[in-house]
Amino acid sequence: MALPTTMKGLVLHEDNTIKLDTALPVPSPTFGAVIIRVLAAQANPSLVRMLRSDGNSHAFTQPRPLVAGSYCIGRIAAVGPDATVLSEGQLVVVDTFVRARDDPTVQILWGMHDGSAPETKKLHLAWRNGS
Repeated sequence: MALPTTMKGLVLHEDNTIKLDTALPVPSPTFGAVIIRVLAAQANPSLVRMLRSDGNSHAFTQPRPLVAGSYCIGRIAAVGPDATVLSEGQLVVVDTFVRARDDPTVQILWGMHDGSAPETKKLHLAWRNGS
């Protein structure tokens, strides 16, 4: 399945604005990753408030710009070079947590929160674009 060159996403910018970008570059699959063609994504009514930390006692931190989003359902459009089980065309449900392969205790809330430890912040830099 050919990957498009661009995609759409709600982008959280440095100035705390959230805007729809219709020309984001589609990433290439790297080791330990797949590219998902999103069919449906969760629309959390509190997403904007959570990202901006408006009146939220648990402020989420994240690098910006950030494509927000978490749970989604989609089809695998491309797989990384080390894929062993997943393949193009498979229907998948994507969880909100990404865990480091070499240390499962290092985890982030995908497309939302980069955690508090240096290891989690580093992981989120690679996985900051959600559904």
